[in-house]
Amino acid sequence: MFGRRAGAHAAARAREVVLNPPSDALLADEEQRISELIGRDRGSARRVSELKQELGETMDRHCAVFRDAEGLNAALETVHRLKDEYQGVAIDDRGSIFNQDVLAAIELGYMLDCAEATVIGAIHRTESRGAQFRTDFPERNDEEWLKHINLTLGGDGEPHISYSPVTITQWQPEERKY
Repeated sequence: MFGRRAGAHAAARAREVVLNPPSDALLADEEQRISELIGRDRGSARRVSELKQELGETMDRHCAVFRDAEGLNAALETVHRLKDEYQGVAIDDRGSIFNQDVLAAIELGYMLDCAEATVIGAIHRTESRGAQFRTDFPERNDEEWLKHINLTLGGDGEPHISYSPVTITQWQPEERKY
């Protein structure tokens, strides 16, 4: 019943929203990026699947619920190395129609960005809260950390950290027990 209502509301809202089309310059940049990816010589570059697997294993090992500074810093080093390797990643499929290799390569870039943001946020939050239990900071610290960590990509290409307040509505935050 609620799913049907939500779906109907979402469909009605989607009909009302006017999206701005992307600029021609942005489209040209993306077409150039994809063309370069398709034309890149494979050489000794690692496969997208290898980078994806290493990223997943790293995040599982160091960024699961139980975390500490040592593991998070190791994860950040790995993510940065994988981001560097990603710049030279090559694909096997040279086709220009529904190329799954291109999609996987683009997706990996976004995964690396998300992993970097996750790790940086976890490093900076020196407390245990929600789904993060810092074994080196086992206590929750509302005085210092009852706030959101926001990461934005700066003009220098690096993530920048800012904070915003938490709005408490119906439920008061409480300590999570593991």
